Amino acid sequence: MELPQSVVEMMARVETNMTFWMEHELRQYPRYVPDLDALGAARDRIVPAGGQESREHMPYRPNLVLAERLGLQVVDFVGDHVGYATHPAEFASQLGALLTGPGSVRPGR
Repeated sequence: MELPQSVVEMMARVETNMTFWMEHELRQYPRYVPDLDALGAARDRIVPAGGQESREHMPYRPNLVLAERLGLQVVDFVGDHVGYATHPAEFASQLGALLTGPGSVRPGR
């Protein structure tokens, strides 16, 4: 199966940027220590979330830990780590319902 040209070009950009990403961005994540007291004070406005197809991947794990420490549940969105891009309509619908439905999380609430 041959990939579409747009995907081939995207993968070339990803490969080119990977070293920069590893050296300058990725290494910062494990160093960050969140202020759990400040987050706890705002817990009614926090929704730890992840992609339902990404539960076994590294980016999902901090959501589980944060949710546990704040006494919250992780909300699973459609798709994987980039469900907003791969399933935009479903993602938008779910996010809209989360922000406007009963018990919704809204800034200033």
